[in-house]
Order: sequence, then C-alpha cells, then structure tokens
Amino acid sequence: MVRKYMNKLCEMLETSGVEKISQKEEKFWTRKLSKSSGLILFQQAVEELEAKGKQEDIEKWVRNNRDLFYKLSSAYMKKRGMEKALMAYIIEQHHLCGPGARDPFALQMEWLVSDHSIYCRENALYALYAGGQPEHVIKAYHILTRMRIEHSSKMVTDGLLSFQGDRELLAEELWKNWTHYSTYYKICFVNFFRMISGNFTERLLIVLKDEENDRELRLAVIRYFRKYKYDKV
Repeated sequence: MVRKYMNKLCEMLETSGVEKISQKEEKFWTRKLSKSSGLILFQQAVEELEAKGKQEDIEKWVRNNRDLFYKLSSAYMKKRGMEKALMAYIIEQHHLCGPGARDPFALQMEWLVSDHSIYCRENALYALYAGGQPEHVIKAYHILTRMRIEHSSKMVTDGLLSFQGDRELLAEELWKNWTHYSTYYKICFVNFFRMISGNFTERLLIVLKDEENDRELRLAVIRYFRKYKYDKV
C-alpha cells in the first residue's frame, strides 16, 4: 500500500509538478486522506520518497496545497483524540504552521493544546515549534496557564529546545510575558534559558533574591547560575 502511494505521488509530480493540484486530484486526495489509515500510508510514502531525494519537491507540493491539508485538518479536529494527534503530527512534519497571528494551522494547534490528551497537546506543541514563530508558542503557554494544565515539565523543556526558529528570540519573548505564567511553567522556562543563553543573569538574579518566589523556582535559577557564573550572585 505504501508503494502504491509512492507511485501515485511520483506520477503526480511528473505530470503536474509541485503546483496546486486540480479539483479532481483534490477530491482524490481528500477521499484517501480523510481516513487515518490513508493518512498514515501517505506519510510513510512521503518519508520513503524523501529518503530517495524527493524532499524538496514534496515540501513544495505540500506548501502549494495548504488548502487541501487545512480542509483535512479541520475535519480531523472533530475526530477522536488519537486521530487529532495524528493530524497534529502531520502538520509538524510538513511545517504547516505559518507566520501571522491568524495563521489557520497555528490557530488549530493553539486550540488543541488544551485537549485532555497528552498526545494531542504534545503533538500540537511540536507543530507550533516546527513553525518557528515565537508568538504561537507564547500563546500556547498562555492557554495552558489559563486552563491550569500542567504539561510534563521535561516535555516542555525538550520541546522548547526543538524550536525551529530563533531560540534566543523565543527566550526573550517568554521573558517579556513572564508575569502571565504560572510558577510551574516559569521553572520550565528557566531550565530552557539555562540550555541556550547566558543573557538572563541580571534578570534571574532579581528572581533569586525575591524570597517570596517559589523555592523550586529559585533552585532552578541557582542551577542556571551554576552554568553561567555571575559575580553578583
């Protein structure tokens, strides 16, 4: 079945290239990919073709057919948890979250981070990390804080490290929004800062000196200063 999908993709790329597909082709792919089994086969075929040097063509084809994938994603968001998680994985793999506060894929993933399923939350967050837009990640953690959802702290730190945009810029944006986050997420963010940047010494010293701050948060800051020596500490 994977070979059949590979052959179909190759045939399409040879005949119509990487441009937007026709209505007839869109109906074909909508029918095939509307079931999770078809979507899994499609992704396996894509990975096989990318391994054979077709990655650039596949990426261009997906980018030129965002409308098709958005229609599919909108349908999947109404399905069961694991199917929603699968669609979020596809969005991550193809970097479908684009720039702009109203990007349709990013809005879907921001909505999905509040799902009760850890698989949905994790895959939605990774789709936003793959998009490389700090504003989308910031909004996702605003939502998690507001909904009082504590996603796995290790997953948060590891996920932030996978961010495919400017990680220094992401760290700065997280700091700008510092007061909006719960202590739980502040600890995760300090761990992220420790991994990537020594630019937070002066700011985190203020956090450390404030005895009203949570003990675990202050200990996370101490671990930061074990890596980045600072005389004032």
